[in-house]
Amino acid sequence: MLNNKRLSLLFRDEEATFEFGKQIGLLAKGGEVIGLIGPLGSGKTVFVPGLASGLLVTQSAITSPTFVIMNLYKGRLPLCHIDLYRLDTPIETIGLEEYLEWEGVTAIEWADKAAGKPFSFIIEFAYAEGGRKATLNVKSEYTYLIEGLVGAGPCGRPGQAHRPAPTKSACHDDPGKTN
Repeated sequence: MLNNKRLSLLFRDEEATFEFGKQIGLLAKGGEVIGLIGPLGSGKTVFVPGLASGLLVTQSAITSPTFVIMNLYKGRLPLCHIDLYRLDTPIETIGLEEYLEWEGVTAIEWADKAAGKPFSFIIEFAYAEGGRKATLNVKSEYTYLIEGLVGAGPCGRPGQAHRPAPTKSACHDDPGKTN
């Protein structure tokens, strides 16, 4: 990605990961395609219900579509949640490409199986000492997400009423990076 920006965040618990997803949902404008990458249990599936909360999805159970491949939810913006964990064929072969360019928000777990797709940004989840780390790699036209997270995200900075307390998460900014 050219002119991308990176932001790394450290989450000490699932609540902070959920809140991170919620902040992304609150900042979303529609048309975002979010690639989620990382090992099992690293935070991808906890992030998506938070994202749904920020999108004001009213359905109470937001579950991973591991076996059904995709779930759709109604909210302030519609949410398409795709899980490619069990998929061994290209995403185009199952008819989901319409959700890569629509007015809603698409979150794709195991996005590394859809390499070359038009992701607005990738979030790479990893295990970190004392919690989980999420690294965002955002295309230039979606940097409002990083700006919003730094100004109103789950980083525990003073004056941000809707963030988790600093004891719940720690934030580490990577300098803006261009590739």
